[in-house]
Amino acid sequence: MKKLSILFACLVAVLGFSSCEDTDPQYQNPTKFVLNTPALANQLYELSADGTIDLSWSQPDYGYAATAAYYVQVSLDGTDSTFVECGTKYVKCYAQVKASEVAEAICKLRGIESEDDYTDEPARKVYFRVRALIDGIEGSEILSNVIALNQVKEYCAIQSPGYIYLIGNVGGWTGPDAANADALAKWRLFESETAIGSKIYSGVFDMPASE
Repeated sequence: MKKLSILFACLVAVLGFSSCEDTDPQYQNPTKFVLNTPALANQLYELSADGTIDLSWSQPDYGYAATAAYYVQVSLDGTDSTFVECGTKYVKCYAQVKASEVAEAICKLRGIESEDDYTDEPARKVYFRVRALIDGIEGSEILSNVIALNQVKEYCAIQSPGYIYLIGNVGGWTGPDAANADALAKWRLFESETAIGSKIYSGVFDMPASE
């Protein structure tokens, strides 16, 4: 009887270990990843330099509560080849997406490379999706479904280097007025492309010795 009790106890222990092994979370390549449509998807989103857009999503089905990285992507027509990815990395299943990054993506999709290229347009439908992955794990990357915000008003998020004019004898003492822009075009000092907004200007000029 004692032997039978010992064997029964061992069997229970083995089954217990097996049960623990069976229920341990195991990684799996994800097949499902859902980006939620905001309740206010039909409202007007007027983008601004300091504004945000709230988005949320479910974690991809990795098989356990993994720490994933998430990147928001933007498109004007919702097709795979036209999505532009915003720069910020998120590590939670929700984000206050920078409106400035969305505006930059829209400008890029419109082919706008400078402030001079920009033309104001009415609010438009803009498509969003999210790319998720676990850093260092091959096969973990997955794209969410696509959702749309139906009225998004962008602004020119492309900044060009600022400039000032060199005023003096070389320019005939022409005043820095809008009407004189063409006459003063060759007498401009610019900010560096890598220091836009610094208000540090430089330029190289050929001037007669008498000037």
